[in-house]
Amino acid sequence: MFDLKVGFTCNNKCLHCVVEGKKDTKDLTLEEIKHIVDNNVAENDTVVLTGGEVSIRKDFYDIVKY
Repeated sequence: MFDLKVGFTCNNKCLHCVVEGKKDTKDLTLEEIKHIVDNNVAENDTVVLTGGEVSIRKDFYDIVKY
């Protein structure tokens, strides 16, 4: 399994959030994500997308497809 933190963008305000103070940090681009996957993920690994709320990214489906 490979945990991939794609960024900190989130539309929630959870009290237990560990990224609350980092929400202004720039998210990884799709190209940066592809580079990380290509260089770190084995063929049979499961990739877990983490970091903020990944599903609100405009390129979410592109990330999942890749």
